Amino acid sequence: MKCLSCQASYESRDSGTCKECYEEANETEEDRKREIEDLKAEVAFLRFWSPFDPQHLSRPNGPCFTDVVLVASSDDGSSSGPPIPVPAHKAVLTANDYCDYGVLCEIIKFD
Repeated sequence: MKCLSCQASYESRDSGTCKECYEEANETEEDRKREIEDLKAEVAFLRFWSPFDPQHLSRPNGPCFTDVVLVASSDDGSSSGPPIPVPAHKAVLTANDYCDYGVLCEIIKFD
């Protein structure tokens, strides 16, 4: 028979793939399952709320965790009232995917 994946000849009556392709597919499946679990953990981490969250009242008993609070400032000294603190996660701010915002990420990375 010929393997459906690599077209190599093999002797088997049970399946359409050779042993090597079958094992590789199983390894790939396990890798994807691990990646999915890692992503689920990241989503759970990012869904933690804070007392600063506008939806705080709808979830009064949920977990509360932020490790950084960002406060906006103006370079020209003008302000339209007191700055509103924004809770953040240092892990998110220092992730390479999110560091296109210049100085903020650099300050937090070396903090």
